[in-house]
Amino acid sequence: MGMFNSVTALGGAGISDPHTGNIATACVYIFFTLSAFFAGSVVNTFGVKPCLFVGATTYCFYISTLCVWASGSELKWLVILGGSVVGLGAGLLHASKGVIIMAYPDRANKGKFISIFWGIFNAGGVFGGALVMATNW
Repeated sequence: MGMFNSVTALGGAGISDPHTGNIATACVYIFFTLSAFFAGSVVNTFGVKPCLFVGATTYCFYISTLCVWASGSELKWLVILGGSVVGLGAGLLHASKGVIIMAYPDRANKGKFISIFWGIFNAGGVFGGALVMATNW
């Protein structure tokens, strides 16, 4: 998830067509909204581990589509499909993450677990922002 923030801060991994990257990002959040509505029920039905695995795998697929696009391919639809797929997986991943953060630690350590997660999560955005700054400098 942190690398998604980093790649997004780079503008779709530095792809040459920002219009395609913007459409893919819009698809991410449209499908994230839709999947988040059902993700809690899916996680309760199938369990945390399978949903966490499927959700994380969709991020790998998205990054792969960006790599294909950055290598000079003209497959715009693939990047848009990747954005849609990662949006669906994001709902599962974040619902699973919420279960882990709230159920695993005891009452005294919940705040520490939440702060560790958000620190790691936002480190990707900071890293991506630093790369953009270094590239523009």
